[in-house]
Amino acid sequence: MFNKIGVLASICTVLGFLVTIYTMTPYSNSAEVSQNIEGNGNVVLGGDNSTINVNNGRGDIQSKVLVLNRSTPILSVPEIFAATEKNKIVCYGIEGDEIKLTGRSKDNIGTIMKEVQVLSSECINKIGWVVISSLSYR
Repeated sequence: MFNKIGVLASICTVLGFLVTIYTMTPYSNSAEVSQNIEGNGNVVLGGDNSTINVNNGRGDIQSKVLVLNRSTPILSVPEIFAATEKNKIVCYGIEGDEIKLTGRSKDNIGTIMKEVQVLSSECINKIGWVVISSLSYR
C-alpha cells in the first residue's frame, strides 16, 4: 500500500514540475504597441522638443500638505536619543501640525531624520529635526 502511495507521489511531483516549467515559458519575445497621434499638443517620442510626464499613480503629491502624523518632539540635533534631554527639544509638535522640509536629512543607523520648519500651531516658524516616520502627506 505504501509502495503505491510513494509511486503516486513521485508521479504527481514530476507532473507538478512539468506544469511549472511549461507556465514559465514565454509565448512571445516581442510586444506590439501602437499609438494614435491626432491634433496639437501631443508628445512624440524622439521629437526635438518633447516632454514626457510620468504618472506613477500616487496623484499630485505637490498639492498635498506635509504634516506630523503623531505628536512628537522637534529636536535641535539629528539624534534620536536627544528626545530624552530637555535642553535639546525645540518644541513639541502636535499631530496634524503643518510642516515644511528644509532639505537636510541625516541617517542615524537606519533611522532617517529630516530637518523641518513648523508652519502652524504654537511651534510656528521653529526649525528642528524629526524622525521621518513622523511625517505624512494630508
